Amino acid sequence: MTVSQLKYKEIEKELELLLERGIPGDRIPSDRELASTYKCNIQTLRKAFSPFVKNGRIVRRTGSGTFIAETPQKSMIMDIKKIGMLIHANSDSYAFTVIRAIHNASKKYDITIRTAIASGYEEEARMELSLLVNDGCSAVIIPWVPFNEISELAGFVRNATIPVTTPVLIPGLESNYFESHDLAGLGSIAMAKTACEYFRLLGEKRIALLGPDSHDDLSMKNKLCGYSEYVYRNKLENIVALVGTSSNEMDELAEQWKKYRGNLAVICYDDVYALRFIMTMHKHGLSAPDDFRIMGDNDTKEAMLCDPPLSSCRADYANLGENNLKAAMAMARGECCPPSIAASNRFIIRGSCGGTGRITAEIAEAVKSFSKGLVIIPDGKDS
Repeated sequence: MTVSQLKYKEIEKELELLLERGIPGDRIPSDRELASTYKCNIQTLRKAFSPFVKNGRIVRRTGSGTFIAETPQKSMIMDIKKIGMLIHANSDSYAFTVIRAIHNASKKYDITIRTAIASGYEEEARMELSLLVNDGCSAVIIPWVPFNEISELAGFVRNATIPVTTPVLIPGLESNYFESHDLAGLGSIAMAKTACEYFRLLGEKRIALLGPDSHDDLSMKNKLCGYSEYVYRNKLENIVALVGTSSNEMDELAEQWKKYRGNLAVICYDDVYALRFIMTMHKHGLSAPDDFRIMGDNDTKEAMLCDPPLSSCRADYANLGENNLKAAMAMARGECCPPSIAASNRFIIRGSCGGTGRITAEIAEAVKSFSKGLVIIPDGKDS
């Protein structure tokens, strides 16, 4: 057996002793506390917990914790037929791409997806959840959440009557996150670093990061970490702009960054921020890629309709869809979320970043050390 296998078997024995010493109904320490006690990661702990969940010796209650069963229950394994999906009314292009991927994954597992739409996570969402429960859904997937509504989502999940998966890692609700914890944030960090490396290899000397001014957005925090580490280690100027949703704020930024004309590469939080910046710079008589180079994230359909077509980082949506569905199925059975496979995101190179026709084999190979690969898409053509 490998070291990791030995570790999880040892923890399984420790958990057996913990249950034998406990009293039915006792609350077991949280996954995070036990992982700290046994000096292991969350996934190893959950793997050790899995047999006790399956044989009914422990009960996991969403928002409350894990408890020793009052009486050994029947196996929690059940035939999952329906999974609900609660879609936010303000979902963007990225969200709908994830939603389509979840629907596609459901065909593979012969699962019926029931959808509901709510404008937030208060009374309307609770009503929609009740309808999904009455329709026979065993769990609910939240495919996307606005970064300014994460705290509201947390309250909704804690009070839900059936398991609910979350699209972001929320403190205190780690067990509801749809991916393995050790993968959380890695995609955003890697994207920022890889985009920096890509622009540096193209000869850019000034690389900036543009995103939302939100304290709750974990994706932006991770991009900021990746970007800051890269520019520090490569002795580049740190240029970060955190901009709100108003056009005035973007106008002010464009006014500030005009001085960098011809010597600026911009990495954006997502395609929406990239498109906003491009349109604002157009108003000031500046355009990509001549006056600045720019790259988005998520590779939405709007990226190809931009002038010039927007370079972007494309997520492995099929992988995201399957991970979301498998997590919901596992939670419905009372099991730990299965280990996720790391997504193989790709760079889609179009006209906005100044790389079309300039990607040499050496540059492509260098970028592969940061990412899973580089895909070059000529202007005006889809992949």
